[in-house]
Amino acid sequence: MMFIIVSGTPGTGKTSVSKVLGQDLGCSIIDASDFALSIGAVLWDDKRRNTHVIDEEKLKDEIFKEGLASACIILATHYPDLFLEDKRFYENTPFAILLRTNPLELRERLRKKGWREEKVVENVLAEAFNTIAEDLYLYSDMVIEIDTTAINPLSVIDAIFEKLRKSDFGIKVNWLLKGEVVRLASEMLSWLDSKNYRV
Repeated sequence: MMFIIVSGTPGTGKTSVSKVLGQDLGCSIIDASDFALSIGAVLWDDKRRNTHVIDEEKLKDEIFKEGLASACIILATHYPDLFLEDKRFYENTPFAILLRTNPLELRERLRKKGWREEKVVENVLAEAFNTIAEDLYLYSDMVIEIDTTAINPLSVIDAIFEKLRKSDFGIKVNWLLKGEVVRLASEMLSWLDSKNYRV
């Protein structure tokens, strides 16, 4: 049994990369959020801007059961640490993939998907402030980080295998070192403040 975790902010390419990687390796693919909905491992939470709250233990138990029936699962998730904190997943995950995208490019991708501006801003800020990367720092020695800003899914797969070949692990991207990203984040925070919107 093997899990390969593919993580990243929405819009960084998790779905596309997971599909190509799954085909290349002959692995099943599970999107953690979709799977949670399909098995009823969610609760509606009106206090948190009409979102779902995941029953984490049920979700992990059910995905692990899927793993017992499959040689390999590509697990796409926004919450990689949720699984890596669980010994069952940690011991059966040889590496995790973290997809990154420059926040300026990410904003355009999410707008093209037709997302509400509030959700665009929330997710662009999450990427700008390295939120998922922070969640993975404890596991950085098993993380393959790929910048998907200017490459397609097939090139991402090539980059993953090249980093595996070189044992090139670690989290290195920090968008806040780029002045244009800092300016974008500042503008977005001001916009949210003007709307009295809480992230």
